[in-house]
Amino acid sequence: MKHKSLKFLFIVLISFMLFFSLYYFINSNIVKVSHKNNHNYDISETETIPDFWNLTEIQNVPLNITYINQSYVWNSTYQKNFTVRNLYYTSQCWNMSELRIYGVLIFPDNYSNELGKVPGILLMHGLGGRHEQLLDFGFFLANQNYCILLIDGPGHGLSDGPFASQEWIVPQGFPSYNTTPELLNSTHFYLYARAGLRAVDLLLNQSIVDQTKIVVSGRSYGGITSLFISNIYWMKITTAVPFIAAGDLYTGFSTSYTFFNLIVDMNEYNISDPYFSYLFNYFDPINYVKTSNNPPTLLICGTNDEFFPISTFNDTYIASENPRSSMCMSPGGHHGFLMYPSQGTFLYWLNYTLCNGPAPPKIQVQSKISPTLLGSKLEVTANIDCNASISKIKLATYRNVMGMRWIEKEMVNSNGSEWKINLYNLPIEADITYYVMVEIDGEEYIMFSSIISENSLTTNLQIPVILLLTIILSIPMYLLVRRDVNKKFLKVQKSDKKKFMILYTSQVVGMGITEFFIFFSFLSPIVILLPQSNAYGISLGDILNHFSDLVPFIVIVSLIIILLLGLVFSMSKPIIGGFFNFIIPLFIILGLFFVYSIFKGVASSVGINLQSISYGSGLILWTIMAIIQILFGILKIIYQKRLIKVR
Repeated sequence: MKHKSLKFLFIVLISFMLFFSLYYFINSNIVKVSHKNNHNYDISETETIPDFWNLTEIQNVPLNITYINQSYVWNSTYQKNFTVRNLYYTSQCWNMSELRIYGVLIFPDNYSNELGKVPGILLMHGLGGRHEQLLDFGFFLANQNYCILLIDGPGHGLSDGPFASQEWIVPQGFPSYNTTPELLNSTHFYLYARAGLRAVDLLLNQSIVDQTKIVVSGRSYGGITSLFISNIYWMKITTAVPFIAAGDLYTGFSTSYTFFNLIVDMNEYNISDPYFSYLFNYFDPINYVKTSNNPPTLLICGTNDEFFPISTFNDTYIASENPRSSMCMSPGGHHGFLMYPSQGTFLYWLNYTLCNGPAPPKIQVQSKISPTLLGSKLEVTANIDCNASISKIKLATYRNVMGMRWIEKEMVNSNGSEWKINLYNLPIEADITYYVMVEIDGEEYIMFSSIISENSLTTNLQIPVILLLTIILSIPMYLLVRRDVNKKFLKVQKSDKKKFMILYTSQVVGMGITEFFIFFSFLSPIVILLPQSNAYGISLGDILNHFSDLVPFIVIVSLIIILLLGLVFSMSKPIIGGFFNFIIPLFIILGLFFVYSIFKGVASSVGINLQSISYGSGLILWTIMAIIQILFGILKIIYQKRLIKVR
């Protein structure tokens, strides 16, 4: 009886483990990130910027510059004085009055006596920010002998105007969406762009500024604005450098996992409604960069941006009509931190566009998939045209498997300007996303990159791997269950042995069901953003896909070990297994409290409502299953004591 029951339990365990293994391999694609280019737009569709940008009207509005004060600021980092002017200027007439914008000018040290004319750079902050966030970067550039203007966008910092809440990002309530002044003045994209255009005119009014060398740059929302104004004022602006910003807003708003869902509740809107058509037609940067007058643009961005899917950077770069445009893509880079320093690349670009310095490398990438004994391999060839001294050429790769990180591998020079590398399949099938990075010699880190490419690699090892994983997981569970049964079976009265085996069979089946729901919770939302509409759920799988590069590798390994220990012990020791399974949701709950406490004081200033964040179904279900395992283990011990014969 005992041996037959143990064999039956072993078959049950094998079946459960096979099911879990198949479940993981099939459903790991649920949370994978798509890096393919989107073609919701027609590259040739727009040849000119929207006609409501009346430059005559824009420039006829008096700037009315008011200088509040001028001071000499000692900067300890650079050990020198900088002249700083605080000011206000008028960007436009709005709401029956002047819209006054606050700005800060930073001049290089001793500019009037030594430097002559210098380039001017406009820096614009992101949504919910203010000029102070870019002040250190402004001093860094001023130290390189540039004249810097930083502004507070409308409704931000010390500037007049409305804050960029969702009703100002996507205005509603207009009978038609013809571009009337009333509609434009209800659109924050328009107000910020007007402020940026007039900021360029303010820079041009400075006697020290070389009017042939004007740069516009910004981060996030400010970067989007730099793409607008560099193409509207193409005759005045030499180059644009948007940080962590791109066009193709349709993809940004329609992709469920982007943080656009924190700014605009997509459950209150229909992306096919007129107000979105208005936004995409008239305020998508991709429609501005694909004009013949598009100035050279450098996109500085990261692969893991929380607002802009990686494909939007590709689309914006491809849409640009200027062959001198370039991209600097940081592997594993996020919206707030790019992982790699970008100052050196920025200065290299300025030297190229403003002073005829060495050009960035031109990168042409070709790929070929070839069959191998175990599946397939990808051969990537990069042709590099670069006059500067190259330090390294690397291929950044990402395998679309949960928990994988971006990996960089050096390519091998095969023939002059040609570099190659081979990539082989993993034991499981996975799409591979990749691009070429060219690092240039310099005092600071300088890197330019190709566009993103994607291919699929096949493997003949997937089924053997599933079977091997099944055996590896089943054997220790079976041994633990058998040890427990053998230890207690002899103590059970003969009349109760059948009940005893039913108890253990129920334990294996019941714990298997709870483990299934725990695995399901792994792919379900642990956090819900905008809980009233259940708009945006983030699963633990999403976190492993997007943020695994931010933590030490040992953390990922520990997470996997905890999951496996919970799975193995739940079958024989439900209390121990339940405690292991409770560790992860406990840390998630504590982590959410920690994040909430950090952002509580600043959330409103960056346009995020913490009331729109709630626990997700995955976290709740995971916690409940762990508690059920612990309770089952306690009840099992109580019932088991009744069956065991006391000797």
